[in-house]
Amino acid sequence: MKRFTLLFLLVWAFSWGCSMEDRDGKAPFSTEKPADEWIRILVDENEWNRAAATLALNHMGSDAVPELLKALRRKNTPCRHEILLILYELGPEAKEAVSTLNAVIKDGNGLQCDRILAIRALQRIGAEARESVPILVGLIGDGNETECIRVQAAKALRRIGTESHEVATSLAGVLHNQDNCDCVRILCARMLREMGQECKEALPALVAILENKEECFGLRISAAKAVGQIGPDACETVPTLIELAGDETERRGIRILAVKALGRIGAQAKTALPTLRTLSIEADRPFNHAVQEALRDIQEAQS
Repeated sequence: MKRFTLLFLLVWAFSWGCSMEDRDGKAPFSTEKPADEWIRILVDENEWNRAAATLALNHMGSDAVPELLKALRRKNTPCRHEILLILYELGPEAKEAVSTLNAVIKDGNGLQCDRILAIRALQRIGAEARESVPILVGLIGDGNETECIRVQAAKALRRIGTESHEVATSLAGVLHNQDNCDCVRILCARMLREMGQECKEALPALVAILENKEECFGLRISAAKAVGQIGPDACETVPTLIELAGDETERRGIRILAVKALGRIGAQAKTALPTLRTLSIEADRPFNHAVQEALRDIQEAQS
């Protein structure tokens, strides 16, 4: 509802600005007005003026960022949240704000809503915010942080990109700790999946999750997908995957993903061929299809 209201205000302000330009020949949102003036208007008592200022600063794009950052760095800035929202809306155009956003995020005494908005701004900036990766990894693994902060940090990290041994090790640590909330652990598993072969250090944690039927089903699904994405480097998981695939008491989704993972491991999963041939007679069509594909992939990899 709040987003709808803000959108309505912005559309109204834009329409009003266009009509004023037609009438007076001068746009009230002209970028000729300095950014610092618009920033002061962000806390104006008149909501239409505030909407006009937000629209103008968004329209200025990266040109407004230096003044926005100056205002954000000041102590007790009254329009702190509004500035963060504009930086979020600017996305990649706000790449110069990364260091300042990092400072907002690390401020444990800051408002949670401001810290979350700063993390979301980094998420929108994307790959240009790579210097924030260590901070985000630290937030994800910090059990003293709120679940909202940790989940948002994980989402931002996925968008920015993760391709390092240190990140994989840290994410594996979060996975291994069952005291962490399932949402955070699932997001970590998904990031490891996206890293592919880079996340092979996390295999022990992924296997432990797969073997534990008491774990959250969504987490086990994500772990199985991550193992499959690693490919041949996940050969140490073959015994576990064979057991999961042949376990008729196991959930169907886990069995199918275990079979698919064996196929992706390829020739190094040749010990699974007898089990897969036995399973190929099962009547479950999706499962049978996965088995046939795995058999073909392993046999082709051997030739």
